[in-house]
Amino acid sequence: MGCCKNVKALKYNSHSGDEYLAILYPSTCSLQCLRLKDNGTISPPEVMIPCSDVGFMTVSRFLVVVHPAGLVYLYDGVSQMVRLILHDKQIVAKPTNKKPRKRSSSEDMLAAQIPFTLPEAFVLREQDGLNHYCKIGSVINNKVIEKVVLGLDLLHCNGDSFYRTLVRHCLSLPESDAWAALQAAIMEFVGARSGPAQSTVTLHDTGIRRTRHSQTNEDWEFMLNVMLKDVREGGFGLPLLPNLTVKETQQTNISASQDAIQTTIQVLHLVHEELLLDVHNSDSCHKLAAIIHHIALSSGMDDYVNYYRSYYPHLGPPTSSQQEPAGLVSLARTLTSLLGGNLPPLPPLLPGVTDLTESVLILYLMITSHPLNGKTLRYLKSESGRVEQVTEALARRKFTSLSDNLLLAMVTLGLDEDIVTSLPVGIQFPLLDVLYPAHCNPPPGLPQPAYKLVHRTDVTSTVPPNFMDCTPKTSPDPTQEPDMAFNSPVLDFRFPEDERVAEAAHMFATSQPVKIVVNRRPEMTDVEYIDQQELLLFNKTKRTMAIPVGRALFTYCTFRPSPREPIVIPDVCISGKALPRGNTVKLDLDIPAEMIHWSEFHSGVATGLRIDPLLSDIDSQWIVYNRPQDLTNKHAGFLFALGLTGHLKKLSSRNLHDYLCQRHKFTSIGLLLGLGVTNKGTQDETITKLFSIYIPALLPPTAVPLELDHLVQTAAIAGLGLVYTGSAHRRMAEILLDEIGREPGPEMDNSEDREGYSLACGFSLGLVLLGMGNQNLPGLDDLKLSDRLYKYINGGRKEESSPVVPPSFRIWEGNMINTSVSSIGATVALGFTFLKTGNKNIARTLAAPHTEFLLEGVRPDMLLLRTVCYGLIMWDEIFPTTHWINSQVPEVLQDCLEVLTGVSEDPSGISLKVDPETAFPCTLTILAGGCFALGLRFAGTGNKAAFNTIMFYLYTTHHISNHPRDFAGFSKDLTEMCLVCLLVSASIVMAGTGNLVLMRMIRMLRKRIVPVNTYGHNFVTYGCHMGIHMSLGLLFLGGGRYTLRRDNESIAAMFLSFYPIFQTCQDDNTYHLQAFRHLWVIAAQPRLLITVDEHTNTPCYVPVTITTSPDCIPRDLPRDQVTPDNEPSETPASAGERVETTISRSVFTPVMLPEFHSIKTVSVIGERYWPITVSDIETLKKGYLYVKKRAGYLEYKDDPEGKINMLGRGDRFTTSVTDTIKQFSKDEAILLFAEKFCVASETKSPGVEFCKEQLLGCLLEETAQYLPLYTTLYKTLSTIADSPDPGVAENMRLIVTFYEGKRSTHLMSSKLVSQLSCKLEEMVKGRDDSEADPVEIPLTTQARNCLRSQRLWAGEQDKDGVLADVAELLSAKQPYLVVDKFMELLTLSGT
Repeated sequence: MGCCKNVKALKYNSHSGDEYLAILYPSTCSLQCLRLKDNGTISPPEVMIPCSDVGFMTVSRFLVVVHPAGLVYLYDGVSQMVRLILHDKQIVAKPTNKKPRKRSSSEDMLAAQIPFTLPEAFVLREQDGLNHYCKIGSVINNKVIEKVVLGLDLLHCNGDSFYRTLVRHCLSLPESDAWAALQAAIMEFVGARSGPAQSTVTLHDTGIRRTRHSQTNEDWEFMLNVMLKDVREGGFGLPLLPNLTVKETQQTNISASQDAIQTTIQVLHLVHEELLLDVHNSDSCHKLAAIIHHIALSSGMDDYVNYYRSYYPHLGPPTSSQQEPAGLVSLARTLTSLLGGNLPPLPPLLPGVTDLTESVLILYLMITSHPLNGKTLRYLKSESGRVEQVTEALARRKFTSLSDNLLLAMVTLGLDEDIVTSLPVGIQFPLLDVLYPAHCNPPPGLPQPAYKLVHRTDVTSTVPPNFMDCTPKTSPDPTQEPDMAFNSPVLDFRFPEDERVAEAAHMFATSQPVKIVVNRRPEMTDVEYIDQQELLLFNKTKRTMAIPVGRALFTYCTFRPSPREPIVIPDVCISGKALPRGNTVKLDLDIPAEMIHWSEFHSGVATGLRIDPLLSDIDSQWIVYNRPQDLTNKHAGFLFALGLTGHLKKLSSRNLHDYLCQRHKFTSIGLLLGLGVTNKGTQDETITKLFSIYIPALLPPTAVPLELDHLVQTAAIAGLGLVYTGSAHRRMAEILLDEIGREPGPEMDNSEDREGYSLACGFSLGLVLLGMGNQNLPGLDDLKLSDRLYKYINGGRKEESSPVVPPSFRIWEGNMINTSVSSIGATVALGFTFLKTGNKNIARTLAAPHTEFLLEGVRPDMLLLRTVCYGLIMWDEIFPTTHWINSQVPEVLQDCLEVLTGVSEDPSGISLKVDPETAFPCTLTILAGGCFALGLRFAGTGNKAAFNTIMFYLYTTHHISNHPRDFAGFSKDLTEMCLVCLLVSASIVMAGTGNLVLMRMIRMLRKRIVPVNTYGHNFVTYGCHMGIHMSLGLLFLGGGRYTLRRDNESIAAMFLSFYPIFQTCQDDNTYHLQAFRHLWVIAAQPRLLITVDEHTNTPCYVPVTITTSPDCIPRDLPRDQVTPDNEPSETPASAGERVETTISRSVFTPVMLPEFHSIKTVSVIGERYWPITVSDIETLKKGYLYVKKRAGYLEYKDDPEGKINMLGRGDRFTTSVTDTIKQFSKDEAILLFAEKFCVASETKSPGVEFCKEQLLGCLLEETAQYLPLYTTLYKTLSTIADSPDPGVAENMRLIVTFYEGKRSTHLMSSKLVSQLSCKLEEMVKGRDDSEADPVEIPLTTQARNCLRSQRLWAGEQDKDGVLADVAELLSAKQPYLVVDKFMELLTLSGT
């Protein structure tokens, strides 16, 4: 068939569920219908239908086909259903029994057109332009009618399908008469009405006639086979109705026998019982009951007529016969009998018709403690698979409590909150009462609908709270201080009582001139005064230039930039403002240009690290968009920050090439290090080739050496190690090992900053072999790593290298290893390679020397470094005690240790074994190194023991720094180095905690700015200020949401970032490349947990218990803070079985969590909030946990001691109901209920008093979510006497039976149960004199009824006022146990 440009196609579904593809070819006036399989392929054969236009009704699911001759047909699938005839032409309709025929060439096309698809209507346009509007609603768009159709077709299975009958009647009547069509179809279906059906009927308002066509039943039979699997093999496995025989499908009609009519009525009754389980189906129930009543009345079945007239009085008065129909079962009575301990006969269960009925029966069997086993399955006689599904779910979860199992069963059965709340109140109460313990303590690991069912959506809330966004969405004003624009609601919530956050932000400001205050003496000239101002400004400038390094930690991951706005990198202001005049002070002296280069670089890094690593809007185009015309140091730092956060991998290769071709030193450093971090551990060959350009050792021997800056080579060698982290790569390990002892040369190369290059090589080698020292790595034995590294540390003869490197013109080292250069990198490489291995032989080589002679051969700073690496190797032996720190000092220095730590009160009287010039510096650096190792061991834990230990040595060192004359042999530079090392160590432990004690120490050390007579002689160097501000940034890491990890890679990154030997000046990179100071990003991790109130969406203080594995905090917490959660079992464990214990601690949120891998559970405790237990780590990683406050309490910030609650107010509202409720609950539903139902008018209303009483009781018992049930119950109690309804009575009897059985008493008080029981008895006895409101029943009557229901009292007189006392007790909301105990004492007393 040829193609046409006007060809159109559509996909549609038939009523049986089959999918078709219809292709219309206007040129040939034909419609090709192809049936599609599930996999999308075509199922033969194809059907060709003559057609000039076609459309599909999406609601009614009919295909409207316009025949070329002008005829209009409705198709279901490919079967012709009816033919539509235009009314105004008065064409006589006739059945279309012929198959679709091809269009003859002699036929003329009519201009009949219809829209391609419309929900309910289409327009026919003729050649003369006359339009006809046709509307065909869905034939079975009513769920009730669908159930009736399915039920009748299931149980009759005759050839003349009920569906066809219903379609004909629906098309013959207006859409609003669907129930009339259903009644007519049923009457015709069972043969109750004789005579053939009319083939055509004139429709109202449409101008169209429709005619019925008899076609095959393939579509409908296929739907039945799919739903029932196999109808013909033994029926449905369900209780068959009386006198019912399942027949094969054939083209015969059912006779109008009495049995067929009775079976039809019973099917309709099953649908009616199913509808009664949804209170919103009241109208449908009345209509269906009217149909059943009509069929029974016309068939002379008086018992059914009386049955439905008793439930629906509007149908008419009962007849003389009061006999109840045989075979009809009431579900409410069945459930009542189950609660009474019996197993009554069950109603038949039809798949797809009585699904909700079967689900309710399963749940009530669980409530009555009937096991869901084979016996229960045989009792239900159900083969729908629902019981098996529930049984499998219960077996998988293995819950112990009935409430948890019932909740799991309800979710498995597909019962959500909407379905449960639509159940009648009598069925709801037992289910919700049993579920109440699951509301108080919901089981973990269930889907979200389960928690919504028990009104605990706080357990699975996934919407992040608004306050988690720390900064505005747009970039700050360039004229405003960017640091001061940082506003963190998280920090404000964590520290609401002081101004530590504002003070920290103030100390990180760099874009405003610093204040210069110099006291001018009378003899001071103007020139001297200006010089003193410039000297003070020079010293303050050193501090200002070091601030961006710490600011990067403070503002890390606190900003989401707009992709349409450029990034603003703040300037580092090096000018001052002299006070009190306010004139500007500038440095007019000759200052090297390199002095501010690194400060600008760090400022760019700080700005880049503010960007959220999870931001997806950053791409290569955005990075280039923020590129300045000429590369700057600030932009270089910004690129490095993008690499640290992982965004640099989005930079295209072409743009990367353009950056590197500029040969801008800082840009190259930032890109190489950033690429290394981004590709950490990937061993990417492309990145390796890029790094080989900047590492001469990776180039071929014949390659022409490039003129590369030495700092760029240092960055490249460090980036190479990051790329090969943990790979144990043989070639890279060999090259890096050789580079540690790289000789100076050729010529002038490798002559400066060699120590920093050696450190980078050792760092990279340690990363390649990270923690693998004790492993037998293949291919590395011949390298003899340990021996060569030991020689690099302690010295020895150089090994012959080939080819021979030309000597340097500036440095001559001879044939001996220069340990001043190589020992730094070798020590770090040895520490990283044997990290956490506990190898004592290797650790012994790094321990401090034990003799004076050996001590004099080691620099003090190397002693500090070796002590740290010793701790890295002996990781598990580090204890947060001064004893462990002091044990690192060799015996020969113990007397010096006593002097430094204040053990000896008279230091002058002690004779040291070692020269003081050697003893004091060595002892102090060893102590500092031990504290640094201790800080790494407890990084991010907030361990108080470790913190106090480090602070002890920090105070000691600070005392030495303030009193240098009391201790011989100390230099101010060495003391400051150790002081900053100790300060950083303490901050590493308390990262993210905002510790106020440490912050005070930082602020005090930061203020040490004094003018000096000559430049550069101030002992507080640029590096000291860098360490101080890094410590401050660590305290508020990531806006207070981040802390540090302790895995191997994080430890290595922290070591290099917080390297204890800080720079001496702004351009110093001799021992450590300044760009390494930002590698702490690798170790940063958000672990702050904030609890959020579900109703107000605001943070709140909540007590929680954190349970961790014992290997996490065996030494991390003091003994008084650790309590074992579960003791080891007394039963001896079998061979190979490991008995695990856990450690728990109770804290208030917000709290920094331990490392995620060690967390077992986090549980909300306390009486003010509903308990939650979270074991899912992914939930904790979100950083917030929604909680639900109990209605009768205030938040901890409003009532810290818990002295104000609803219990203290008794049972009356002393003030306005709404005002009282607002103090204790933020739930809008409760407030609205109090406002609408609990505010009395001028006349006292019993309903208002009842609502107030129930509201107070619900708030006290935490059942406020069930207030609608109580109002429904009150309405029932108020109207049951005036208009007795058997259905309502059955529901009330169901409640009374449940609570009299004492299975649960969470939602219903004894008082309400007594009222229900009394009302039911009055209905049975036919009492009509109960006019008073249920709440106003005399207390003695309440007591008598309650006592009678408890079967402990039979008297009718109130002796000695006992009944009044009992009634007073029962008028309160007391549980059954209290009432029973009181009655027991009352009976024993002989009253």
